[in-house]
Amino acid sequence: MIKNLTTWCLMAGFSVFAGSSAFAQSTISSVSCSNNGTFEDAADDFMVFQLTPDVPSNYSVTATFAGNPATVTLMNNAAATNLNNKVPAYFKIANGGLGAGNFTLTITPVSDYPEILTIANTGTCSSACATSSTNNVVTHYYATPYTTTDLSNVQLPLPKFDAGTTRQLTKVKVDYGVNYFASLSIPNNGSGPMMANYRSTSSPTFSLAGSNYNGNYTLFQNASYPGFDPIPVGGVNLTNNFNGFSGSNTYTTPSEINNFVGTGTLPYSMSTTSSWSAGGFGSNIQQTLASVYYRIEYTYDCIIPPATCTSETSMLNSSAVTVTSSAGTGAANVIDNDLTAGNYWQTSGANNHLTIDYGQNYVLNGFTYYPSTNGNTALAYTVQTSADGVNFTTSATGSFPSYNTTTHLQAKGTPTTVRFSGPVNARYLRMIVAADGKRVAEIIPIVCGVTPLNMTCADVNKISSGTNSLGNGKKAVRNLDNNWTVTHFPAGTASPATSPYNYNSIANSLFYPAIVVGKAINTPPFVWASSPFGNSEWISATQNGQDINSQGLITGADNTLPNTYFYKYKFNISDPLLAASLKLRLDYYVDNQIVRVYVNGVNQNINSTDAQGYADGHEKSTLLDSDFQVGTNELVVQMFSTPGFAGLLVQGIPSCYCLKDPNTTGLGSDTKHGITLLNRAGAEDGNNWPMIRKSAHTVLESNSKGFVPTRMTTANLSNITTPVEGMMVFDTTVSCLKIYDGTSWKCFTTPTCPQ
Repeated sequence: MIKNLTTWCLMAGFSVFAGSSAFAQSTISSVSCSNNGTFEDAADDFMVFQLTPDVPSNYSVTATFAGNPATVTLMNNAAATNLNNKVPAYFKIANGGLGAGNFTLTITPVSDYPEILTIANTGTCSSACATSSTNNVVTHYYATPYTTTDLSNVQLPLPKFDAGTTRQLTKVKVDYGVNYFASLSIPNNGSGPMMANYRSTSSPTFSLAGSNYNGNYTLFQNASYPGFDPIPVGGVNLTNNFNGFSGSNTYTTPSEINNFVGTGTLPYSMSTTSSWSAGGFGSNIQQTLASVYYRIEYTYDCIIPPATCTSETSMLNSSAVTVTSSAGTGAANVIDNDLTAGNYWQTSGANNHLTIDYGQNYVLNGFTYYPSTNGNTALAYTVQTSADGVNFTTSATGSFPSYNTTTHLQAKGTPTTVRFSGPVNARYLRMIVAADGKRVAEIIPIVCGVTPLNMTCADVNKISSGTNSLGNGKKAVRNLDNNWTVTHFPAGTASPATSPYNYNSIANSLFYPAIVVGKAINTPPFVWASSPFGNSEWISATQNGQDINSQGLITGADNTLPNTYFYKYKFNISDPLLAASLKLRLDYYVDNQIVRVYVNGVNQNINSTDAQGYADGHEKSTLLDSDFQVGTNELVVQMFSTPGFAGLLVQGIPSCYCLKDPNTTGLGSDTKHGITLLNRAGAEDGNNWPMIRKSAHTVLESNSKGFVPTRMTTANLSNITTPVEGMMVFDTTVSCLKIYDGTSWKCFTTPTCPQ
C-alpha cells in the first residue's frame, strides 16, 4: 500500500501534487535552486528543498524524474538513508540538465508504508550576463543534518562569487544561524512540588571570511531563574523544537566584498558551546540536536564591455543555426547557403520579421543580404540584434537596391553587405521587412575573431573554388562557397602597372561569400571552360556570373564598364614546418585576367596576360612558395574583368616538401642503376651518384623532367583485377596519386619526411 497526499502550495511558483487521503502528510517547503557557483554552466545546478517527515520511524528518500532514477542526497552529499524521523532535513537533487517536469519522491520508513510526493523541477538558475543590467541577485542555501551538540569547527561549503569578465559584485548579505531540536525531562518522584531552578544555553561561534561572530541562545530556563520555581509531582517534560539563534551581516565596501570574489569556496566554519546550570534536583534527561545553516545573497551588476572587432569574416550558416519568423513562408531558406531561384522567405504582410539564432554569442559586425532572383526583392529593412533573444537593439536600417535598373538586374542577384556602426555582442539577428510580398534568399552574418580553417597539407585541396566541405567534390550551382569571399571595385585595368587598385585598396572593404555559378556563360564566342577539376567549380560575385557594373550579354547592353574583383581565402597554419615548406600550386581559369596574387599582403608578382583566360585550352598554373606564416594566413587574388561576365575557377594542389637531408650514413647498399639529366653520374665526378642513394633499384634525377606513373580514372581502377600492396597509379578523376594498401586504393595526400 502507498499513501497518496493532498495538493498544497509552497513557495511562490512551486507546488507539490498528489491525491486525497486520511493518512498523515509529510511536507515539503523552502524550495530553491542553486547554480553551484557557476553562472555559465547549467549542468551542475541543483534544486534544494526541506522535507518535514510525518512517518513513525527513520526513513529513506529516493527520487525519479520522467521515470528515470534521480540522485537525491543531503546537502553535505551524504546518502538520504536512515534519516531521523523527528526532525526536518534539507535535500538536493541535480536538475540543471533535466528541463521542465516533476520529480517523484518516495519516502520509505523502516516500519510503515511508503509515501509519495511530487515536486515541480525549478529548472536551471544559471544565468550568464547577456546584456548590461544592475541589481541582479543570486542566492545559495545550505543546512547541515541535525546532529548532537556540541559542534566543533563544522566546515560549511559557501561558494565564492565568480565575477568572470562580465559581473561586478556590489553587495553581499549572509544570514546564518543554528536551529535546535531539544528536549528536557526533570523528574519529581516525591509527594509534593519540588523547588528547582535550571538553565540550558548554547553559544554558537561563526567564522566567516576572517571574521568571527558570536551568539548565545537559551534552550530551557525556568521562569524565575536564577530564582526557584516548583516542579510538579511527576516532573516536567519540555521541548524546544526548530527554534534557535540567527544572525545577519551585510557587506558593501570594496574591501569587504573582495573577500567573496573568486572561484571555489570561502573559509566558513561554526562551533557551539553548551552550558547547563541547575539546582534543587539530582538528575535530568536532556537531548539536543542542532542544524547549522546559511543563506548568502550576492547582488551584482552585469557589465558588458563594448565589442571590438578583429579578423572580420563572413560565416556560413551551419546546422547549429535556427530561424523563426513572425509570418510569411520559407524562413528556413535564409539559412541554408542555397540561392536557387525558388529558395527564399516571402513576407505575407507589412513589417514581417524573421529571427536567426546562431546558437551562441558572436561579435557581429554586419551581414550580407542575398536577394531572390525570382519575384519581388526586399527594399526597406530594419536589422536588430540581441544577446538573449528578448531584448533587441536596432543595429542597421536602410533600403536594399531595387534590382530593376540597367545595371542592378534582378537576374544577377547581386548581394548587399551592410556593416554595423560598431560591433555588437549578439546571438540573435532579426530582419524586419517593411512591405508585403517581398523575398529574401539568404542572410550571412559578418563575425569577428572566428578562427579560420586550420590548414594541413591534406587540406590544401579545400582551397579549390566551389569545393565541398571535404575538398573532394563540387558544391551545387547557386550554393555559397565555403571559404572564398569577394569584393568589387568599378573599372580598373588588367596591368599591375596601371591598375588603380592594390592590396591597400581592400583595407576596409566589405567581403561576402562568393557564389558557385558553374559554367555561367556558354554563348559563343564567350564560352567558359567546363571545369576539368573533380573538386572545383567556377565562382562569381553575382548569382548568374554577370559583372556587377554591366548589363551582360543582352540586346542593347551597355558593356562599357569594366570591373575589378578581389577574392580572399583565409586559413590558419599551426605547424611551423608546414608554414616554412608549403608549396601551393594553383591551377586556374579566370574571366578575364589575374592582376596580382598576394600572400599575407605580399605581392607574389603573378599576372596573367591572357584576355581569354576563361576559355578551354587557356588553363594556367602558378606556384606559391613563400610568405606563409604560423597563425592566420590570407590569400588574395586581384582580377580584372572586361564588361560582361566575371568568375574564377581555381584548384589548390598541395606540395608539402620534405626538408630533411637524405640519409648518407649507416647501413644500406649502393644503388647501381640510375638515370640523370644533371651530368653527374659516376664515382669519379665527386658526387658518387647514384651510389649515394642507398638501397634503391634505380634512381631518376632531373630538374626539368617528371616521372609519370600510370594514369586512369577511378572507374578504371577496377580493371586491375589483382592489385599488389604498394601499387601506384594517378587517379585522373580526383587528381591524386593513389596507392593500394592491400585493401583499397587511397589518395597519397599527406607526405611526411622519412625518419
